[in-house]
Amino acid sequence: MKEKKERVIHIKSKDLEILKREAEKAKEWYEQLLRVSAEFDNFRKRQEKERQQFLKFSQEALLVKFLPIFDSLEKVLPEKNTDMPETLLKGLALIQKDIFSVLASEGLERQKVVGKLFDPLCHEVVETVDSKKHKENEIIEELRAGYLLRGKVIRPAMVKIAKHSPKE
Repeated sequence: MKEKKERVIHIKSKDLEILKREAEKAKEWYEQLLRVSAEFDNFRKRQEKERQQFLKFSQEALLVKFLPIFDSLEKVLPEKNTDMPETLLKGLALIQKDIFSVLASEGLERQKVVGKLFDPLCHEVVETVDSKKHKENEIIEELRAGYLLRGKVIRPAMVKIAKHSPKE
């Protein structure tokens, strides 16, 4: 095995100073490269997160437009309208079930509100009822369904809540 011999190089002090300055510049450039690389990594991660959020909620506008149609189906079905044949009512119920199944697979869920306390972020009070048999601000009745899309309220439920009248 051959050993490497160290060589001694003679260099002028002026050239040595130039080399030191250039080494310092190289060090600064390297540190800047590391910072820019880290910033780019953060940018890429932030862009990916924003893209995921966009995809997650991109259907929201379409689903919100679809909800009144779903509400109309819900209004028609509970009524035992004698003008409609039973088979038509059963068909509409099946269509409603299938539509909600598709919407649920996209992350839509109906809020369960009756018996819960009023939350202004999830509910819209349309009426208050004086009631001693319910808690203050308890939701007594749902007047229009509220919906969540992957946990985010896309339409608040319209509700009736209980109020306790002041004692006289």
